[in-house]
Amino acid sequence: MYKVSQESKTFIYIKMDKYFKSEWTDLIPFGWHKLFAFVVNDKGSFPSVSALVETNSIKHVCRIKGFLKNKLIELNQNREGLTVLPYETNSGNKLDIIYLENTDPICAFQTNGTVSCFGHQIPKIVNLQIFV
Repeated sequence: MYKVSQESKTFIYIKMDKYFKSEWTDLIPFGWHKLFAFVVNDKGSFPSVSALVETNSIKHVCRIKGFLKNKLIELNQNREGLTVLPYETNSGNKLDIIYLENTDPICAFQTNGTVSCFGHQIPKIVNLQIFV
């Protein structure tokens, strides 16, 4: 099993904190994406999921909706094989960042346009590959 040093864990924490404290955007509706980490906020009536995604070699945090959101909520409930990093949002909410210890992507997928979901247009996710 791949072990991560304490220095690497500190570096990962600083990088994750920086990314998740940046502005969260919507997922781009066209392209290939790698998802490296995610947070689930299930403190309200409707859970929300945001993820650190790499698109066109650029990492950014975006909101995840639709069936991928549900898959990530399932992974959050069964965290076996995943690493958990406590995180506090800019507004003081305490959440967990979920990622793979070796910093490989949790999943990769393609978006191909949009679909309608409860009156909202969300990216259509195709070719999903989950690596955990």
